[in-house]
Amino acid sequence: MNKPLLFTLLFFISIYTPTGFTAGGENQRVTFENFATNRTEIFMKGHEGDPRWLKGFEITADLIFNGKKVGITKGRIMFLNPPLNLASPQMNLSYDFSYELEDGSQWDINALGIALTNSDIQNNGSFTTTWMGTISNGAGNLEGITGVATGLHQGNLFFSGVNPSVETYLYRLGF
Repeated sequence: MNKPLLFTLLFFISIYTPTGFTAGGENQRVTFENFATNRTEIFMKGHEGDPRWLKGFEITADLIFNGKKVGITKGRIMFLNPPLNLASPQMNLSYDFSYELEDGSQWDINALGIALTNSDIQNNGSFTTTWMGTISNGAGNLEGITGVATGLHQGNLFFSGVNPSVETYLYRLGF
């Protein structure tokens, strides 16, 4: 059941090519990188600090475009069926993120995704996540933004900020 979701997400990621933010009613593409600057674990009630009861993460990241920091990202990644199960080769996720550019422009992304692990995750912490969701709630220069977004991240449970996540948007400003 989750294989079609994964292939759909990977397909959308593969067809996007980066361009810059532009105004107008035409569909546009843009690609960002997020470098995590802070990651805080969220535990199930009554089990704070116990990694067997992890239900998600709060993330703060630098938003990078063409190699330069252009803003910040803040949000949550939550397991749909908590707690974290390191014995499972895949885990379903929800994403709820807000983005703010240095000029004050803002937007939100709400998405669903999947984390894929390997049999050695308990020792090496390696995982890959991919997600797809909607762009909404634009403000400032991005008021009226709508679209879809995809993301891909190869990370490590033991270290944050080592690898960036890559996000590609297909968006429209106005109609």
